[in-house]
Amino acid sequence: MSSRRNFNQITATPKATVNSVLLEARNISFPWEDVFDPTVSAWLECMARARRAQPEFLVGPLLAMTSVLIIHNSSYAMQFFKEPANIFILTLCDTGAAKSAAYKIAVDDPFTELSVEIGALAVQDYTHKGLMQQLVEHSGRAIIVYPEMSEFLDLVLKKQNDLSGERQLYCKLFDGSKWTDTRIGKESNRVEVDNLCVSVDGFAQPSVYLDQLMSLVNRNDGFLERFLTWVVKPHLINCDEVRHWGERLLAYSMQQFQGKFCALLKSIRN
Repeated sequence: MSSRRNFNQITATPKATVNSVLLEARNISFPWEDVFDPTVSAWLECMARARRAQPEFLVGPLLAMTSVLIIHNSSYAMQFFKEPANIFILTLCDTGAAKSAAYKIAVDDPFTELSVEIGALAVQDYTHKGLMQQLVEHSGRAIIVYPEMSEFLDLVLKKQNDLSGERQLYCKLFDGSKWTDTRIGKESNRVEVDNLCVSVDGFAQPSVYLDQLMSLVNRNDGFLERFLTWVVKPHLINCDEVRHWGERLLAYSMQQFQGKFCALLKSIRN
């Protein structure tokens, strides 16, 4: 869909302007040919553009959902250790880019379907107690999704200022480490969860995120480095184009993700 480019680290500094950072980030294209089969890429593009959205908007939720489902059975085998398949993804996009439509088909609809099989995976209570309860009830599995990720980052920053070690907790969740929490009950009744399967995914407006980034970039605690962050270049689609993409989507046997995550879960269990 677009030419390959090298991925360069972008370091935010007080002197960096929003426009210059966004311009540099938007010149980095998603390597579709390295991640998906060409047929799958074409299908995702049709599915997204038929709803006025960018196909990249579907990738983050797809990776996060798949990670949470497979992680008990999967890890990356390195030379001397194994890396868990937890993934934290942040997609930056401007308002009016139809991310809500992408969020519905890639997050809301699969959640509704999966809740029948394994209960509510999405974390609703973000307190330490609520998050621990979610992990205990779902064998260490949870996904944190925000249509507006700036709310999540505000929450992390606020709690960190209250000296609760919030960023360190999310680093632990990303690494799949054991989480022991004694604040939920008495010392003799402490709660432990091992083999954590937690993914984070969401969207944010670039200008808002970059303001928050200034509060995080110099912390050097590993929280920010655990996020795969990208900027999606805006592309407006008119009504005729939407109709065209919709007609192309009808040529595929599947027009949505319904049934696919349940099928994946069933194959893993078998």
